[in-house]
Amino acid sequence: MLARAFAKPQKRKNSQCGSNNAYSNGELYYHDDYSMAEWYMDEQSLVFCDKARHDEECGTVFGSHPTLRDVLRSAVAVLGESCMGMTEKVVLVQGRIYAMKRFKTVGISKGRFGKRVERLAQVGRGSPYLAPVVAYLYSKRVKVVMQEHFPMGSLADLLAEGREGCTTLDWPQRLAIIIHVALAISFIHNQHRPRIRSMQMNVHGNIKASNVMIRDDFSACLSDYGFTQLAIPDCLQQINSPNPNYHAKMPSPPKDHPTYVTKCNHTEKASQKKDVYDFGALVLDMLGGPRAPGMVHCIRTNKEGIENGKLEFFEFATNVKERNEALVVLDTALACVDELAAERPSMNRILSLDVFRKYTACLHQSTLYSAHN
Repeated sequence: MLARAFAKPQKRKNSQCGSNNAYSNGELYYHDDYSMAEWYMDEQSLVFCDKARHDEECGTVFGSHPTLRDVLRSAVAVLGESCMGMTEKVVLVQGRIYAMKRFKTVGISKGRFGKRVERLAQVGRGSPYLAPVVAYLYSKRVKVVMQEHFPMGSLADLLAEGREGCTTLDWPQRLAIIIHVALAISFIHNQHRPRIRSMQMNVHGNIKASNVMIRDDFSACLSDYGFTQLAIPDCLQQINSPNPNYHAKMPSPPKDHPTYVTKCNHTEKASQKKDVYDFGALVLDMLGGPRAPGMVHCIRTNKEGIENGKLEFFEFATNVKERNEALVVLDTALACVDELAAERPSMNRILSLDVFRKYTACLHQSTLYSAHN
């Protein structure tokens, strides 16, 4: 899997939002198609959220600030696409590499956009489990936010590669990623000033595998914190659906059965309870494969068979100790995707469970040791 950090990215197909192409309005284009964009390029400059980083990045190469033209011509690969927009790999001066989120549509003014991104960047610097927001740019037709780039890619990439025959993530790696994501969400939910000028600072809003970034040591951090409050809500309805080519080894009801509901298409207004639901769906995907989030009723019905080993559910090998841990995490994920929002546990309660608490205690001790030395 480390080879992916040095592999040449492949060009991906356009994603669809319903029956409409995500780029039908001409506001977005591929990184090598500059002829479509030259007519609206202007001299808007990239704004760095950290002044020290701004001074380091700008230097004298661009004169003062990287412009929109500089930024767009620095894009070398498409990393991902969604109804919010497109994520590209950008190589700026001195080889600095970033992931650039280019929004399809933004529903707020330039001033408010800048203030929100600055605030999100400030909060994000308080947790090692949130992908750092580096800079932003707002022009008439192009609005972008720059984040740190992770060569290993996203959790969605690693899971997909494992299911296609490449080396799969083992249970300790999956558990660590789950806990890192939980710590990131808990940090967001515990923000002391939940609202700043109508902006919810204590809600992530778009938790999914493609927004979980993986470092070289297989630790994880959550990206796109608060980005749903920058884009128009209508662009946020598409959420990844299960892979129909993945065949679960657990019995499932017919697809026209009323209990077969694709829960990863579950839509609620952004809230902490919605974040918890999305976290549960993410964990189910990591445990039982991409169809698992849409088979919650079936999983609950067959829970006894899963526990005694008569039904194969987990998509990774485990020993006895690991299997017991995975079963506890499965129970937690099922509680998170409860249809009644009030019944879903808080992230603090989830992290208080033994399987999570033991790991976070070791993580805390390791952090203290590193800081002391």
